[in-house]
Amino acid sequence: MSLVLPAWPVVARIWQTVDVDRTVADLALPAEPIADDEVLGARGVLVRPPEEPPLVIVEPSTEGRLAAALARHGEGDAGTYVASRGRHAPTHAARGS
Repeated sequence: MSLVLPAWPVVARIWQTVDVDRTVADLALPAEPIADDEVLGARGVLVRPPEEPPLVIVEPSTEGRLAAALARHGEGDAGTYVASRGRHAPTHAARGS
């Protein structure tokens, strides 16, 4: 049996860091404020690199999922936000590979 999932459009990639301000300064791109992500336990900003999908840069705001991921994997790719279809919530975070 094969499970085929529909492709959900990527809204933004997620980059985890311990210091959003430093990461944004390193990128030298304008940052837009975003709402805190209570599921990940994160706060951050959105940047729009040219010719690439938007990038959400997040740092832990609690000792939740994002803090655990940073402890295990360090700074870097943390997954993607995707737009769902149908009756699901408007967006979901998916762990990157």
